[in-house]
Amino acid sequence: MQIKEKDVLTKIKVVLFVVILLGATVVLNYIFKPKDLGMAKSVYLSGSIIDYSSSSKLTGFYGAEEPIDIVFMGNSHVHCDINPVLIWEEYGVTAYNFSADQQDIATSYYYVKEMFKYQSPKVVVLNISAYAKQSAARSMHYSFDFMKPSLTKIMAILHRANISDYAELLNPFVRYHSRWKELSDIDFEYVYDEEEHELNGFWGYTIKTSTSPAEMPETYVYHESFLEAFEIIADIDELCSQNGAELVISFLPTAIDAHYGSYLYYIEQFAREAEIPFLNYYYKGEEIGVNYATDMSDYVHMNIYGSEKITRQIGADLLSVVDVETEYTEDVIEKYDKKVDLYYHLKQNYEYNDVSDFDAYISSYSSTDDYVIFIVGQCYPFVAVNESKYTEAKDGYSWSYISVIDSGKCVYEKVDSKEMSYSYTVQENEFELISTINKASVINCGDNKYANLAWGLNVVVYDKVLGEVVGRKGFELP
Repeated sequence: MQIKEKDVLTKIKVVLFVVILLGATVVLNYIFKPKDLGMAKSVYLSGSIIDYSSSSKLTGFYGAEEPIDIVFMGNSHVHCDINPVLIWEEYGVTAYNFSADQQDIATSYYYVKEMFKYQSPKVVVLNISAYAKQSAARSMHYSFDFMKPSLTKIMAILHRANISDYAELLNPFVRYHSRWKELSDIDFEYVYDEEEHELNGFWGYTIKTSTSPAEMPETYVYHESFLEAFEIIADIDELCSQNGAELVISFLPTAIDAHYGSYLYYIEQFAREAEIPFLNYYYKGEEIGVNYATDMSDYVHMNIYGSEKITRQIGADLLSVVDVETEYTEDVIEKYDKKVDLYYHLKQNYEYNDVSDFDAYISSYSSTDDYVIFIVGQCYPFVAVNESKYTEAKDGYSWSYISVIDSGKCVYEKVDSKEMSYSYTVQENEFELISTINKASVINCGDNKYANLAWGLNVVVYDKVLGEVVGRKGFELP
């Protein structure tokens, strides 16, 4: 009897050890996985209107409590080109980008399976530009690192990845354990965080690259890889039908020819025979108003101006081929209206910060109550800002200068011939402004130090809506 009891206790200990080990592994995986793909974390450095986070884009979908009626799926073309918030503004329908960088459509099949565990959309829109298999470890990490642990995830990795990459994909700690020196607060935020993504999976490039629209090929060449794409799309269509959703396939505008022309020619034939709606914008960018000189961020992705055009177009086209009539609670309506306001606020931040003229820069941020502007520096002769009136310092001297403009009003301004300092608190954040003579002036907030020029004006803009610094520039004045 005692032997049996010992056996039971031993088994219990083994089970507990395995459970604790698995739990610790899951937590360590979430902590050590990079959350932003190494991209810059500020509007004025990142080339986008929002911080890119490969984690929050997926965890935000998992955390969405309201019904999502349109889900856009596929590769980076989706979350760079399609703005679900504008779908709401224009057509009153909830939407989300459940996508990943460099994701091929075979991997999207497993994303569709994963998506149906959490939502029951009326429409699934699959972007089909990445039809060739992407099995490189980096591409797989984009798709799988922040997918929830499940049998679907395991099957996807076993099916899509190379055998040599199984270990690091199933247990990302294998790849990322060396990040322990880089860990920051954000790495711990997403361990249990499933808060909604601010823009429902949309990133929004701000970079402008002049390109040209793709040209149609003179002849069409059939490739064996097309057949695999047709079979995968058919499988996804069946999966959607089983879950009460309609599949629509799409191809967004790019400036790359490759052999997309042939691919799209045969895809159109397949879609027509399979009775799957196909929204093909590959050659129609200019028809819907896309300016390839100003609306592309690179040769394959649009910036925010191009995305606004294609989003409004695809929204109208979707509602012309599928029925998405629905009603939402007042809470959902209020939440999504706030998302619209946030999008335009983020866009406004980019446009204001893109101004290169000092007077226009200050005037832009002073035009609303949303910002606090901190200015420190020195120059000779000096021009200061005080309620849009200019004050010229005396000739023959170098002058130090400090100014604070809050909600469009100058609340503090001082010009002196010696070093001076001033502190100002906004939303519990204390900013220390130090202006010196013949040295770099400084604006400090906690551990963050801002200083661009030893001669001229250093400007830092704090956004009271977002609760963070969104602008930082130096202006060299005479």
